[in-house]
Amino acid sequence: GQGVTVVGENFEQTGELSCRFGMSGTVRAQYVSSSLVVCTAPARGAGTVRVSVSLNGVDGGSTEGTFVYVQNVLVASVVPSEGAVTGGTSVVLRVSGLTATSDGVRCVFGQEISNGA
Repeated sequence: GQGVTVVGENFEQTGELSCRFGMSGTVRAQYVSSSLVVCTAPARGAGTVRVSVSLNGVDGGSTEGTFVYVQNVLVASVVPSEGAVTGGTSVVLRVSGLTATSDGVRCVFGQEISNGA
């Protein structure tokens, strides 16, 4: 499955930390920081689902995001493939099969989130 980085706040490293994708069951989440967790999206057909994070495996957070399942997304290239440790390098991703949503596209570099243009 696809690794999904969820950005929020007040995440805690608990044994029951999990994500819910739509109405399907929960999947374990990997704690990265109090503002980032990573979950593996379960398989399903194309479409948009709500995503929420739970600290106890039952209750969802007060805020939800969305995740769009698409078919046949392929990253053809990432240019350049490296940049300065101080940041600021513009990166161009060539992809096929991706449809931009009204929220746009975001890239995650370590724990830093960058909005696409």
